[in-house]
Amino acid sequence: MGRRGPIAKSAASKKRAGNPGKRPIAATVKAESKAPDCPTWLDEEARAEWKRVVKELLAQGTLAAADRAVLSAYCEAWSEFVAIMTELAKCPSRVVWTEKGYPVANPLIAQKNKAVARIESAAKQLGLTPAARLRIGTESPSGSGAPSALAEQIQKKRQERAKRGR
Repeated sequence: MGRRGPIAKSAASKKRAGNPGKRPIAATVKAESKAPDCPTWLDEEARAEWKRVVKELLAQGTLAAADRAVLSAYCEAWSEFVAIMTELAKCPSRVVWTEKGYPVANPLIAQKNKAVARIESAAKQLGLTPAARLRIGTESPSGSGAPSALAEQIQKKRQERAKRGR
């Protein structure tokens, strides 16, 4: 069974928020930000996604060599998703007919949904979703280290609430 409750916030995001729980903040272990080698078995689409994602994760400072397996799974699922969507684009309808004349959903739709679930799962682990980036406390896209405008607004609201005694 998976862990229960909300996903824990990073130490950096707790510090930025002023440690609202007032509990001790655990020390974090920072892995060396290094791009893992791209697996040779990935196809062309997966390799292109690998290069794109590695560049982003290195800029965020959240990629380590140990992330190779989950990054490979993400890129493989992405490549599968692109191939399925290409096939679905060729189909005039999302419904196919059985040999006995009954309409059923195109089996490619179920495959697409499974690929999307695999992409989402790996993307969360890698910090590729907006919620995951907020949780792990990565820098703003400009790379300046300054908090984003949204983070500043959230911090301002929290300070106003604290002043009002909420």
